[in-house]
Amino acid sequence: MRQFPVVGRIGRWLVHAVSQACSRVLAGAGVTRRCRHESVRKPPPTPGRGSASGSGGVAGDGRSSLPPPSRGMGLASREVFECHVPASRLEELWRRFAVQPDRALEQLEALLQRAPEDPRLLHAVCLMRSTARRTSAAVRLGAIAVPLCLERGEMRLAAEIFAALLPHARDLGLDYRQLVTIGYSLEQMRDRPRAAHAFARALRLDPAAEPAGVGLLRVAEYLAADPATASQARGIVDFLLQYGEHQRCRRLAREVAAAWVGAGRPGN
Repeated sequence: MRQFPVVGRIGRWLVHAVSQACSRVLAGAGVTRRCRHESVRKPPPTPGRGSASGSGGVAGDGRSSLPPPSRGMGLASREVFECHVPASRLEELWRRFAVQPDRALEQLEALLQRAPEDPRLLHAVCLMRSTARRTSAAVRLGAIAVPLCLERGEMRLAAEIFAALLPHARDLGLDYRQLVTIGYSLEQMRDRPRAAHAFARALRLDPAAEPAGVGLLRVAEYLAADPATASQARGIVDFLLQYGEHQRCRRLAREVAAAWVGAGRPGN
């Protein structure tokens, strides 16, 4: 993969900057964890290894060096959630959806009525409604489902709902912290273009905050190494320079752009 002169230095800085920025901006955000029998205020967990993806790696090699969002963002752990519907039942409904979409969706919505806070049911209903082009209903439910999935530690489910409803992301009403968490989750899922959308929306909400700018630089650095996505990387850096107000992120974005000019300017 093609590399640029400042990639190594940016990668080392990003590893340090992400942990510092996330703890500084998002520390202290305790979460009310709810299941059918409890509602307990918990302090933020100590950052550590999580289940969202493997740890380690350096920027630009396709592996995330970010703190796992389920631990580092002070969000609830998934073990407090009591599953209501067997996974085999959901798989059966997805198979039925392929041949009888209306019937499968009707049955799934009936299950959701009995378990309205089940993240897996919310995720499935949102995706089925979106696939069936019931966009308004999918967005209305997504505005409820994404924050609940994040609160329960179901980062992948939240990220998949966001990705499915990306053209209507503004209508989901997500805040800065939620968007940054989704961006990290999509990056760990290797869906970097949609991760960039999440980070960009977060940056517009808080242009001076560091995590969204860090996320955009990480995504741009990776996309620039592939000629097929180099033009997207250039657009991300231009966006960061136009809207970002965090000085260190802006400085590094200028250095990246200058390095690209010397290497033939990706996307041109």
